[in-house]
Amino acid sequence: MAVREVLDGGGADDLLALGRAVTMPAAVGWAAGEIRGDLLADDLVPLLGADGGDGEVARGWAGERIHAESTDWTRRHLGRASSWSAAQQAGLLLADPRPTAALLALVSQRHEDVQALFWRRMNAFLADSDIRPIVAQELADRGRPWSAMQVLVIHLGVSGEDAAALVDVGLVEAVLERAAIGPSDESYLAARNSWEAGRLLDHLESAGSDISTRARLEFLYIHLLQFSRPARALSTALATDAALFAELFSYVHPAEGDESTEEDLTPERRAIALAGFAAIRSWDRPPGVRPDGTIDGDQLRAWVTEARRLLAESGRLRVGDSVIGGILAHVPTDADGVWPAAPVRDLIEDLESDPFDSGILSGQINSRGVVSWSPTSGGASGRALAEQFREWARRVADQPKTSALLRQLASYDEAWARREDDQSQEFVDRDP
Repeated sequence: MAVREVLDGGGADDLLALGRAVTMPAAVGWAAGEIRGDLLADDLVPLLGADGGDGEVARGWAGERIHAESTDWTRRHLGRASSWSAAQQAGLLLADPRPTAALLALVSQRHEDVQALFWRRMNAFLADSDIRPIVAQELADRGRPWSAMQVLVIHLGVSGEDAAALVDVGLVEAVLERAAIGPSDESYLAARNSWEAGRLLDHLESAGSDISTRARLEFLYIHLLQFSRPARALSTALATDAALFAELFSYVHPAEGDESTEEDLTPERRAIALAGFAAIRSWDRPPGVRPDGTIDGDQLRAWVTEARRLLAESGRLRVGDSVIGGILAHVPTDADGVWPAAPVRDLIEDLESDPFDSGILSGQINSRGVVSWSPTSGGASGRALAEQFREWARRVADQPKTSALLRQLASYDEAWARREDDQSQEFVDRDP
């Protein structure tokens, strides 16, 4: 009603003034299109590329005209656009309230300057479902890969069981890579798109994509997803490819004798180092452990042998042994029920590496996570663990280094139990 009164009383100038005064100028333009149609063309077409309220009113009006008469209306006006600026042409194309294949065909026929403006500002979430993959590809190619990710996730959400067929694996991989490494004009969207990144990685996994490519993508997104999605492909790749582990390890730890400091690293190199550290820290599937929890001793030993060879070549064996030991601390017990499993015990005896042994010891302790304390039980749980380790030490007495390591763990837990007892006693003594 207000728009009709403004048009009846003052025409286009008053309409634009109203648009500047309201919070949704485009709605004013849309209503004007319903009331006056193309009669406002001479006043509003020149403003299609303008910023601010005037431009929004003009694009709202054009949007209503396209809604009422289809993309043919856009085509007719573009036919008269020989003297229009690139901004005016892009403004008309952006006014389409529901981008379709017909609209994209019109965009592709315009000068590159017009296309660049269109794709820079396009609201991709309203696009027809059949063009979303095309839109995602264009957005990724034109510096908007994070928006492309959102478009693909929307497409997956409506595609249901047909998603794998409708969303091309190669496109998803390309969009994820472009968002991670650029170029991108939307880096500010990264923090809020962690769910979208995880959803697309899940799609690649369900589609059976190449695991090495997926592992690389998980590495690129390790910081963004470290608290929301396990890097499953990366974990599998690390467990089967010792060279990959050695490569990531080289990102994190300098070679022995390298006196460079963190301050000497470029920002890019520092970011890679942090990603490598996060990747190794989040690795939860040791080499040689099958999905059912059983252990392939030959594979485990082959992996350790190759990893240590590569680490020795790069001058990182000592610290590498410690990290490998920490990883193997997570190998489950095997048929004899003793921890560490027999293949790990054999390595302890054969390698004779103190850093390796220390890594296993610290890995076992760290694997316990947060330990609760009860004021009534004191150190009972610690003493139970100590007794378990002493029992295992007796059972592997013929493997002296392993037995000694288990006795160290028993001593650690006994000391912890004494501290728990003292803490419990202090609690009792304070109780009135």
